[in-house]
Amino acid sequence: MSDWVSSRRPGFILSFLTVEFVALMVVAVAYPLEWWNLHRLPAVLGGVLPLLVPWGGALGGVCNAMIGVSRHWVDFDPDRRSYQARRWNAWYLVQLPIGAAFGTVATLIVVLFLGAIGTTTTGDVDITARGVAVLFVVAFVVGYRQDVFRKLVERVVDVILVPGMSAETSDDEGFSLTPTRLDFGKVAVGSVGHNKVAVKNLGRGLIRIPDAAIEVPKGAFAVTGTVGNVAGGATSAVPISFSPTAAEAYKATLTVTVDGKARTVSLTGTGVAQAE
Repeated sequence: MSDWVSSRRPGFILSFLTVEFVALMVVAVAYPLEWWNLHRLPAVLGGVLPLLVPWGGALGGVCNAMIGVSRHWVDFDPDRRSYQARRWNAWYLVQLPIGAAFGTVATLIVVLFLGAIGTTTTGDVDITARGVAVLFVVAFVVGYRQDVFRKLVERVVDVILVPGMSAETSDDEGFSLTPTRLDFGKVAVGSVGHNKVAVKNLGRGLIRIPDAAIEVPKGAFAVTGTVGNVAGGATSAVPISFSPTAAEAYKATLTVTVDGKARTVSLTGTGVAQAE
């Protein structure tokens, strides 16, 4: 088998990859047009994985292999089995399944573990058209640049699989809110003041902060945005507004609760008449 693979000429390799590329394009067209009953396949597998993700990874892998063959065409020795053929032919021929696998797993890591992209404000996987498009891009990039996959896996291993990791260095360090006291100062009645509270993930694993986890009593203060997911060591922000309705001092407490751990921030502000 190895002799057969290493003896393949670059023309054969490129033809093989071109057939794979065309087949992927045909599948992409056939699905929405309902050819060959492909439309019966679920667009989202298990409510988590869009079907476009493994397709994108496979496409990225095939494109990478086609560029590799074309770029190193002159390195193939036509008279004998060249070093180029012995080293890379097998790699070129398996890029479609490898790209699909790497792209799929990498996308799941980015969404479910790191939480960097591809999630809704509630922390769920975003399966809207925009969300699926983002996940497709991630899968394609990883299928094309497979060294990215190795870096993602190394990060996962460092976080959850390193022997001897204690709870204090993993996901149990919680989060912090900064500042703990937020003063909006003087804001004219009828106007709106804006500020932010920083949320820092003190652990190495992903934390999810849905809208329901952020509470502030109804009144002059309000949360005007969402946080969603915060990756390990990263910082996000909770946008807060202050809308006084009378010329008086206001106080309230912002509470953020994640996995039973609550952090609070004291909110203060003073409403003043328009003439002041």
